[in-house]
Amino acid sequence: MPEMSYSKIDDPTEEIRLKLDAPVFVNLWSRTCAPCLVELRELSKAHERLRAKGLTIVALNVDALNDDSADLDTIRNLAIKSGYTFEIGFATPESAGILESVQRAVLD
Repeated sequence: MPEMSYSKIDDPTEEIRLKLDAPVFVNLWSRTCAPCLVELRELSKAHERLRAKGLTIVALNVDALNDDSADLDTIRNLAIKSGYTFEIGFATPESAGILESVQRAVLD
């Protein structure tokens, strides 16, 4: 998988390069997707066990990709208040495009 970056949840102007030198589980989520929020809670419960086995979890919010008026503060507060123990950020157009290409290559 090609390298990609995402924006930090606490500072959307700062981009982080996702390190792909070990297994990485990238979860895409939206604040309006109830199943996504349940899945994030479940991932948080399992995070320590999965990290001990070498898996990195990164959850990327997609709300701002198609909605320029997305309330980033509400999304940020939701993520911070929830106390997730893994990396959380905002998907960038670049990261969303890369993940879509990977999905098409694997599933199509």
